[in-house]
Amino acid sequence: MTSAVQICKLALGHLGDSADITSIAPPDGSVQAAQCAVFYPMARDSLLTMQDWSFATKRVELSLSANDPPDGWSFAYNLPADCLRPQVLLNDGADRDEDAQPFVIEGQTIYTHVENAWLRYTFAQVDAIRFPPLFVLALSRLLASMLAGPLIRGSEGRTLAKEHLALAVKIDIPTAAASDKNSQNNCRYADFVPESIGARA
Repeated sequence: MTSAVQICKLALGHLGDSADITSIAPPDGSVQAAQCAVFYPMARDSLLTMQDWSFATKRVELSLSANDPPDGWSFAYNLPADCLRPQVLLNDGADRDEDAQPFVIEGQTIYTHVENAWLRYTFAQVDAIRFPPLFVLALSRLLASMLAGPLIRGSEGRTLAKEHLALAVKIDIPTAAASDKNSQNNCRYADFVPESIGARA
């Protein structure tokens, strides 16, 4: 069962640090836990905003804002508080990306022409149990790049930071994103054979 602490330990392991941290919220008193408490949320949310991850996606009906829409827009809605990355805005009942409607975001307000609008978006998924293994690996690598400087001073820390960031960006993140995309496509387009028909084969 994956936890934030386990991901932090994996990140530390990438740096050759064997510290056995037990908590980052609050930190357990070690230097490593204190640094993980600072950088883990940043690394997690940064990675979540890079892709429309299936495990961090939700769809909600938007609530009308008290703000008046500016000229050129018909409706004003509140941006969901946990929204990290808007994906598509849809009419009520629409489901496909092809049905996406134009919108702009200013502060915490969404402006659009759509009445009864719905938003599909990436939310701040903080439950590490929901993270797939390849996302965990990518997150640990990105976190390692952030921890290298504070934990390993001087040129060695800077070098390790660059190396792990390069590995995250070039290998781990694209691999995790491709895997997540494939899982979405498989679920969406998998052939369904009713049991009654399958029994005749």
